[in-house]
Amino acid sequence: MEHQHHDTAPVTLGSALGRGLRGRCPNCGRGRLFLSYLKQADRCGACGEGFDHIHPDDAAPWFTMLIVGLSLIPVMIVAQGTLHAHFLWTILFLSVFILAVSLVSLPLVKGALLAAFWFYTSRSATGR
Repeated sequence: MEHQHHDTAPVTLGSALGRGLRGRCPNCGRGRLFLSYLKQADRCGACGEGFDHIHPDDAAPWFTMLIVGLSLIPVMIVAQGTLHAHFLWTILFLSVFILAVSLVSLPLVKGALLAAFWFYTSRSATGR
């Protein structure tokens, strides 16, 4: 699966996802995908590729909740087994963990989703 971008080098799904995870344009890898923490740019400042037609909506928060939920299970087991702390300290620790993982994961997941949506909508627009 390849998509040609403005420099005529092929963009694969993997390279587009990697660029999206870094918050970069999935087309060229130079422009920014976000104007702020989660505010999506309308177009790439480097290559001019448009992103205004891509709307990931609630997919990023859902995937983030899935990631946090699945990563929370082993952390809970380890925290209860090794900390031997009072229940309230464990809850406080887990709350901070959930908040940190959520805040770090959300822009990464949204960037990857934007890149995947861009890749597949670009492929369908070019007829590939």
